[in-house]
Amino acid sequence: MPPAQPPEGSDWAAVGITQTVSEQWPYVEQLTGETALVRDHRDLLLVCSFYGPNSARSAERCRAGLMIEANRYLLGDYGVKIAAVGGLTHVPELTNLRWVNRVDLTVTLRQERDYVYAQPQVELIGVGVTAAAGDRLTVVDEELTGPDVGSNFIVGQSEIAG
Repeated sequence: MPPAQPPEGSDWAAVGITQTVSEQWPYVEQLTGETALVRDHRDLLLVCSFYGPNSARSAERCRAGLMIEANRYLLGDYGVKIAAVGGLTHVPELTNLRWVNRVDLTVTLRQERDYVYAQPQVELIGVGVTAAAGDRLTVVDEELTGPDVGSNFIVGQSEIAG
């Protein structure tokens, strides 16, 4: 449950991540024969809503503070960088039958995340196969003969064409 609204005439802010968008195809690197690194980047849309009689000034000061290198540097410790800072949007809000000044500031943060996955060697029809996610494999059954005896697999995908 959100906290109670501050008294009338107070300046305050509400901050929240409203959208998360990940890359469609993350970077994949084979580390060893049995482990792979997956590096994913995602954008976090952060909305900062400032309320009260000085809401525009508070939003401008926040925006200016985001431009200071020392403040941005601290985010790097968490794998986060500022990708974009939007303009100020004035959106008066009717709360408890009173109009309250509100100014929104959007900030796009970019986060890099690394995952290491075990990728054991797979045994298929007596043939050892090691593949990274996204690789295309053709597996041929040695006991069959003919021009079209192979099956195509996309590793790490839910779709198998054969």
